Amino acid sequence: MKFPALFIIVNQIVIFYFFSKNIKNKYHSLPEELLAEILLRLPVKSLGRFKCVCKSWCSIINSPYFTARHTYTTNLYLLLCPSIVRLGEIHRLSYDTLRVVEKTKYHPQIDLEFGKIDILSSCNGLILFSAFFQNKWGLWNPTTGQTKLLPFSSSDQITWCSFGFGFDTETMDYKVVMVYKQHNDTRLVTMYSLKTNTRTSIATFSDEGLELIYGWPGHFSNNGMISWIAMYNVDGKARDTILSIDLRSETIITTPCPSSITVLHHSPLVYKESLALVDVEGERGYDIWVLGKYGVEESWKKLFTVQHLRAIDRVLGFWKDAGKVFVEKYDLETDLLLLDIATQETTSLHISKKCNTLLTYRESLVSLNS
Repeated sequence: MKFPALFIIVNQIVIFYFFSKNIKNKYHSLPEELLAEILLRLPVKSLGRFKCVCKSWCSIINSPYFTARHTYTTNLYLLLCPSIVRLGEIHRLSYDTLRVVEKTKYHPQIDLEFGKIDILSSCNGLILFSAFFQNKWGLWNPTTGQTKLLPFSSSDQITWCSFGFGFDTETMDYKVVMVYKQHNDTRLVTMYSLKTNTRTSIATFSDEGLELIYGWPGHFSNNGMISWIAMYNVDGKARDTILSIDLRSETIITTPCPSSITVLHHSPLVYKESLALVDVEGERGYDIWVLGKYGVEESWKKLFTVQHLRAIDRVLGFWKDAGKVFVEKYDLETDLLLLDIATQETTSLHISKKCNTLLTYRESLVSLNS
């Protein structure tokens, strides 16, 4: 059933509710389970209005269980974000048709004296962003407009850093992981919990171990892992390694990258919920490797190759059943393409502005203030 028809039905329920209330007939109330199932099918903005009907409706809509279920009933979109959000448009595309449904310059509402806002990653409708030059990082819900700055400050004395963002299904908690290096050469891994609004330390590295994180955001998959490509110091030698954080156990798992890879793409991708790497200097093109099991180097498998095409700059991510991949090329203008892996044919999405980040996105009821 489409949203307009549902909206009419719920409006009738509202009228019925007040009529029943006025005649004091408690037997005319709608069962809460049925009401919740109806409300689950409404968009976020409509639910925001229906919170005002009565306390019981507000309680249903605000419950963590309802919020979690509602997230997966909303439409799935792709967000194409420029490198400087304040100066460029964010394109929202239908995930099914890849047609642009909205262009907006709307951005997180924070005070900026200078610098820019980078969109880093998303999870269940929440977006992690950075204003790095002012040491500000935060979460943003574009649907509700809420913004929450995270407790990371200039007192951390950061030389370099990288963030990851995901959802812990065991504790029903959104978590932000920060991997960074201080001026005293200490490398730390800390985790922020949205539920408790606290930040805790997970690990510390000194002379041995973690040296550097490549790229900017870590990639989250539904198996509860956030992963980065990192450089580790192993017996005095540099080794490209996948650094993964398990959000459920809050532990670190490291997996050496395939030794045959020449030059890695700056960050990992997700391929059918598995971690994927892009070797940008394979023999015939961009080689795509997929990890079978975290912590096991021998479980890497090269699946296919994206053949060399003129002016292809980078691989951004996979679409649907992963038979097609988003790539970006540079010509006179930047152009976003969809590449069919089987035929090696490309289709232009007719978006000619540079895309710094490609994210999946759903409208979300999740509150950043609770």
